[in-house]
Amino acid sequence: MYPNPSYQDGLSQVVELSVYCYNNAATYITYNGDPSEGAQVFEARNSNNQLIGSTTFIDGRKGSINCQYTLTADELPNATNMLRPGYIVGFRNRFYVVGPMKTPIVKNEIIKFSFEVSELQNPFISGLLTLLGQQKSQVQAASGLPITVDCSADGTRSGATVGYTIESFSPEGAAAPAGITVNASTGIVTVANTVVAGTYDVRVIVSDTVALPQGGTDVLKGFGRLTLTIT
Repeated sequence: MYPNPSYQDGLSQVVELSVYCYNNAATYITYNGDPSEGAQVFEARNSNNQLIGSTTFIDGRKGSINCQYTLTADELPNATNMLRPGYIVGFRNRFYVVGPMKTPIVKNEIIKFSFEVSELQNPFISGLLTLLGQQKSQVQAASGLPITVDCSADGTRSGATVGYTIESFSPEGAAAPAGITVNASTGIVTVANTVVAGTYDVRVIVSDTVALPQGGTDVLKGFGRLTLTIT
């Protein structure tokens, strides 16, 4: 009988019990996690903490995950492997958004920490996730144009029709700068050699559309911010 591919030999960790962060490309060992099914409510509030709207996901999962840093330096401010609220992680074949972090516990030079998570409902663009959050900054010499940036989405639903659009980040909805386009089917962004030196801020939007049994469609959207500096 062949061994279960979810396991590794010796004292290596169980693959199923690891957490991968898409923002910093780090993998963490986890010794416990309890995200479970249940209604998830997201509340939107203004600067005065007044409720301006909410969204409820009946099948959303939420809970907490306990992990540990490989090195004590990983927990220091601005460390590459430091996990932060708002980052997107993969755990047991599902995607989650990191919420509030509890104070880490240090024992025998090992740092263990716990953080709340809620299941990600919308598709996301992993190629635009960085330590900045849902944003990637890139510097490119004009002599090296044209270039392409992979902005394909993860977390799309089975059987969904996936499409991509691109616009200026500010003002929202304004057309993207001339020469910066996205393939509507693949999410590949192209920066043409006609783009002159300057800084260009765009939003790549992915739409995930499924047909409903009772008719009509359901659409989920995600986006990522791409800041290009052409020198």
